[in-house]
Amino acid sequence: MKTIGSTKGMIQQIASLAIVVSILFTNAFAVGAVRNDSINVVASTTAMAKYTTDLTQLGRDGRLRENLSYENETIRLLKVLAEGGLRQPVVVSEDIEIQNSIVEQAALRIAKGNAPEGLAGKSIIKVDTANLFSNTRSEAEARQIIDSIVAEAIASKGRVILFVDEMSNFVGAKSATEEFFNAIREGKLAIIGSSSAVAYNENINSNAEVAGYFEGILVSEKNRGSAVADNGSSNDDGYRGDNVSPDLREMMEQD
Repeated sequence: MKTIGSTKGMIQQIASLAIVVSILFTNAFAVGAVRNDSINVVASTTAMAKYTTDLTQLGRDGRLRENLSYENETIRLLKVLAEGGLRQPVVVSEDIEIQNSIVEQAALRIAKGNAPEGLAGKSIIKVDTANLFSNTRSEAEARQIIDSIVAEAIASKGRVILFVDEMSNFVGAKSATEEFFNAIREGKLAIIGSSSAVAYNENINSNAEVAGYFEGILVSEKNRGSAVADNGSSNDDGYRGDNVSPDLREMMEQD
């Protein structure tokens, strides 16, 4: 009898131990999965935080100064963004400061509620491509970071508009992945680019597959201060329908 009782006790202990071990393994697997998800989220968030700047938030914080020097180009940029569609605007100028200023003015207007209704609640997020490429050791690593940033922008469901400076180099270097272009084509991603005229022509306009995704906005001295006249005109057919404005087209033909 004692032997039978001891055997039963051992069986119960083994069964209890098996249950405990099972619970421990199950919990360990669940914790591991959570940790992996957390790591992925942190990595994704870090990419956005490390390599981007929220220009619209800077506008809300009063850290952007209003500049009406390039009013016409700012209005055009906001109009293209509000209309949506396949082609994404690219600010074309030889001066990087002017490129940045025009995009910042657009961000400031969104922040103040002075942009077209379709842009309400959206944010222009600048991707610091120079910092990104200087801190990556390979093209594959750069692509991974870009994919992460693009994924976060897509996840925002239209609230984020990415501003990519040096867009022509970004596209020409083929660092932009197929996912990048697919997102634009499907209307899941909005982009603002900037470029010099020569780089735009060589890396974007000369490539039919790439050119269809972008629309150049040439920064011209003769457009300075003419925003009121242009804004009051309803005939804008010379601007829409081509991937570059007439002024930029004429400049490229002359070059």
